[in-house]
Amino acid sequence: MSLESPSSRTHVAVFWAFVAALGVRLGIAILAPVINSDGPLYLTQAETLLRGDFSRALFDHNYAPATGALISVALFLGLPPELAGRLVCVLAGALAVFPLHALARRAFSAPVAAAGVFLYAFAPVPAHLSAAVLTTGPFLFVSLLALGLSAQLRETPRAWTALLAGTAVAIAYATRADGLVLLPFAVAAGLFARGRGRGARVLLALLAVAPAVAAAAIYVRMGGASITHKLDATEWERFLALALPSRYVLGLMWEDLGEAIFLPLVPFAVLGLAARAKGGDRVLRIACLVLVAVWAVVLMRYAWATGAMSKRYTTPLAVLLLPWAAAGLMHAAEWCAARMAVGARGKAWACALAVWIACVACVPKLLRTHDGDRLVEKAAGLFLKDQPGPRSAVLCGSTCVPFYSGLPPAPIVLATYPPDRAFSELRRRGVTYVVKDRGLEALAPEFVKALQAPRVTPLGRITVSGSDDVLEVFRLTGRPPRKPHGPQAVPGDGR
Repeated sequence: MSLESPSSRTHVAVFWAFVAALGVRLGIAILAPVINSDGPLYLTQAETLLRGDFSRALFDHNYAPATGALISVALFLGLPPELAGRLVCVLAGALAVFPLHALARRAFSAPVAAAGVFLYAFAPVPAHLSAAVLTTGPFLFVSLLALGLSAQLRETPRAWTALLAGTAVAIAYATRADGLVLLPFAVAAGLFARGRGRGARVLLALLAVAPAVAAAAIYVRMGGASITHKLDATEWERFLALALPSRYVLGLMWEDLGEAIFLPLVPFAVLGLAARAKGGDRVLRIACLVLVAVWAVVLMRYAWATGAMSKRYTTPLAVLLLPWAAAGLMHAAEWCAARMAVGARGKAWACALAVWIACVACVPKLLRTHDGDRLVEKAAGLFLKDQPGPRSAVLCGSTCVPFYSGLPPAPIVLATYPPDRAFSELRRRGVTYVVKDRGLEALAPEFVKALQAPRVTPLGRITVSGSDDVLEVFRLTGRPPRKPHGPQAVPGDGR
């Protein structure tokens, strides 16, 4: 007997999944004691866009503009910067429930789709990243929307659907450079649209590709990020020859992807991949898996080039695999229910219980925060905010210190100059404070050693409970060290 629910029950399940996703992300955002390290950069970009300085917003901040543009709308409505950034990202991350459900329902079935969106609502890594001022929440929503529209284009081919799918891909690219990976999916949906002739299918593919290619061409032409990070064909061949067999690169991908899915769900995702799905669109499932594989290759190229990987990059792949985890979880629950001979109704309850247990298992990790290191940066920023006298800018390796101090950050590259030149340039630019933190020590050790009188005046050492970091705050005095005049005796020369 089928476990398909009536349409009204499906809508109720999706609504409650959205409420759960929104509540989880709002809770994390409210409990977060300090903004994430990239957050001030997106907020600065949003404020720059709000002032109408589009060229500076695109090039000086070196971030794709879509997230900053969304935050600028919230700023225009009068919200405080940190609240505006968090609210936009939280809401976008929660709204991703709807396109994810639509995609999973086409690929699998209504029960699997409902289970998948509940797993997404409570999955710790997507929840934490969506609650921060990052591209993750907006990118998840718009990329899943692009995939859902592409799947709809294949089933019900219409010109406006093709344009919407291409536009969603363009917005995804304007949110994160790897969003352009979605373009072949939209083009293939147009080329293999059902019930249309060859010429009509080609036209649909062109309509899907036009907005995305136009946005990418304009952005790259203006100096924005490209998906290949300016690797030429030879370097791509070298990557494919060396990086794919590399246990290091594969280990980075597997570790971050598994954690983004939530490790206890990984066996069920494997089971969902191995088990025969009941109903749904088999071609769509295969297309999604191919997309995940291609996306993973692009991310592994990035890991190979930079030696680093981040859960921020693997989270979209993990979210795409959550329906398979839901299918595997329900398959295991149905198997257990069948062994107990409880009937179809018992199987439905067993599936619901399995999903509930999986969601509850995520709660401890949802409550875990990683903001201890940045608490001291917030304390240093608030300390500077209370300082009397004229203030202009602060030099430090952190983005949080300038954000909470209300001071613009001085270009940290100035600290890499020779000390005399660095302090001279800082005084010329009117920089008031220097904060010695880990970032500054790692980037400019010689400059840090030169933080002594008479160049600077110590103002205090900042510490907070729960963190071992100590930040030292200095005020520039505006006086260079005195140089000795006249002949000087050299020790040991006999004088």
